[in-house]
Amino acid sequence: MTTINNSEIIFIINPHSGSKRYNHLIRKIKKIDPELNCIVTQHNKTVKQLFDNNIDKYKVFVVIGGDGTVHEAARYLYNRKDKLLGVIPNGSGNGFAYELGFTTNIKSLLEDIHAGGSQALDVLQVNDKDCINISGLGFDSYVAHRFSKGRTRGFLTYVAITFRSLFQFKPVNVTIKTKEEEISGRYQMVCFANNKQFGNYAFIAPFAKPNDGILDIVLIKPFPFFLYPAFAAKMFLGRLKDSRYVKYIKTSEEVIITADTNEFHIDGEPVILTKPVKIAISDKKLYIIKTKRNKI
Repeated sequence: MTTINNSEIIFIINPHSGSKRYNHLIRKIKKIDPELNCIVTQHNKTVKQLFDNNIDKYKVFVVIGGDGTVHEAARYLYNRKDKLLGVIPNGSGNGFAYELGFTTNIKSLLEDIHAGGSQALDVLQVNDKDCINISGLGFDSYVAHRFSKGRTRGFLTYVAITFRSLFQFKPVNVTIKTKEEEISGRYQMVCFANNKQFGNYAFIAPFAKPNDGILDIVLIKPFPFFLYPAFAAKMFLGRLKDSRYVKYIKTSEEVIITADTNEFHIDGEPVILTKPVKIAISDKKLYIIKTKRNKI
């Protein structure tokens, strides 16, 4: 990619993410360089209008928000090698951003942009929807659906809802068909990963890579309540591995899922999916800024 000028970069700010101090963010960006452009997106319609009107004007689109905002922006950039996505994490989980080395340091991101490095990532297709990080059903989806209905956002709210859900959630019955095998059982959680972590460095799929053309499936069976602390510790340390409760499957083929629930999540956002659910690596690619901290 050719050299990128600051006038060819636009920051897309979700005012509903994180601290919501978006005026402070705009001042911070403009202080670095008045030529840097910013737009505040109040809702998805604004995001669509932004890309409809500006896709040819800018080369780099930097999202300031959480995984949901990144997911929404990414849909307009698929298979556009000449258009790069960057992220300033400002959401509740930020799994996509953290895993790919994006931080809240705006100056550092600009250095990465000017260095000219980029990276192509896989995109999952979940029925007719796209996923760039992790999709799933079970406990994580249960939490996502309740979190979306909460009056407040943020990490502390997410922790509170997660803790409450430990006592409310019932495991789901799931059948998973791959080209190689069919697996049925009662599961606490089933994840379809293009990346390692949910967010906040919770590594649910420690062997996943977002650019290897492989879908990572994580099956977690119900386990005794007293094991939750150890499970959480291993997840945050990136040390989850096969056990009597955890199974990993890798496949490059389409996967078909039937379950006794239609509550799923895609990139942390709650969705209701029609059964059976089909998941595969799509023919789309997402091109992102290659950061100094990205080791993939």
